[in-house]
Amino acid sequence: YTGGGVISISGSGFGNNATALSVTINTLSCHSIIMLNETTSFSCNLPAYAPSFLGGGGGGGSGLPYRVIVTLEGRVNSRDSNMAFSYYPPKVTNISSTNTSGGVISIEGLSFGADLSNV
Repeated sequence: YTGGGVISISGSGFGNNATALSVTINTLSCHSIIMLNETTSFSCNLPAYAPSFLGGGGGGGSGLPYRVIVTLEGRVNSRDSNMAFSYYPPKVTNISSTNTSGGVISIEGLSFGADLSNV
């Protein structure tokens, strides 16, 4: 699982009206599109998801070929091949414990995902 987050897409001919754009990665819609550079790049918010939901198999991983589809006013991007979409793997940044003979261990980090039962 990944917690989702903001992704950026660069290219050309996107126009300058974010409301005219839509983005789908495999079957998952990206929301809150914001133009970063008029006509050439924008960002959008990808919700939390399981890698298997995107069609990448149960294991997931960065750089898998998830299909990215950009639509502008009903016209779909002309590139029909898979494009590389990646996300950060989980990363532990700190581990702490109150004592050495049992008790609570705190693990801090990034990209653990939204569903803690999978961590």
